[in-house]
Amino acid sequence: SELEPGTLVAGFRHEDLQNLSFPDNSLDCILSLDVLEHVPDYTFHLTKTQNG
Repeated sequence: SELEPGTLVAGFRHEDLQNLSFPDNSLDCILSLDVLEHVPDYTFHLTKTQNG
């Protein structure tokens, strides 16, 4: 995508799953719907979101 991580689009924050713009340990919960089937390395995504 050509959007920078953290950009708001129609009220939704655009992020890069491999390079999240949130500071470490800043989220209490992550909701990911209809995403994993589009991610080549879904284990990386799950590990990254678990570790903050």
